[in-house]
Amino acid sequence: SYSVLPYDNFINNLVNDLMPHIEEKYSVLTGRENTYLAGFAMGGRETIFITLQRPELFGYVCAISAAPGIVPAQDSFMKHDGQMSEAEMKFAEGATEPNVFIICCGTRDSVVGTFPKQYHEILETNGSDHIWYEITGADHDNTAIKSGLYNLFKQIAYDKSASQA
Repeated sequence: SYSVLPYDNFINNLVNDLMPHIEEKYSVLTGRENTYLAGFAMGGRETIFITLQRPELFGYVCAISAAPGIVPAQDSFMKHDGQMSEAEMKFAEGATEPNVFIICCGTRDSVVGTFPKQYHEILETNGSDHIWYEITGADHDNTAIKSGLYNLFKQIAYDKSASQA
């Protein structure tokens, strides 16, 4: 699985390099309430993994059409060793969890198939709060992306307006 190692290492690039660089270079709001993470396909896979590993960093998260490989799996392309076991796929005891953690996928996804739903089922079994939904008729495409981002941003806007009231 050497081909996916750069993706799996993204947690280190994000936390150690990219986030500090953005905060240093740009005038951005910091803290978990102002830090959002979203990804599609391999990005969705890494979004779930990063969220479970470093949940205290992100207030709002959306994994869209997440690719296989967080847990050991076999797809039509390769055997995935997995980044963790199914039993480990959960928030740590006492972890500060995101305000919103969405996982979604199209019902007709021809690339990742049922892997996102399997992630949902594992997280549910392991007692890790998240929102799961399927986008009727969507494939591995922009329809799924737009739906996931729309619902993520809608939740952020709702929470921000509720806190201002």
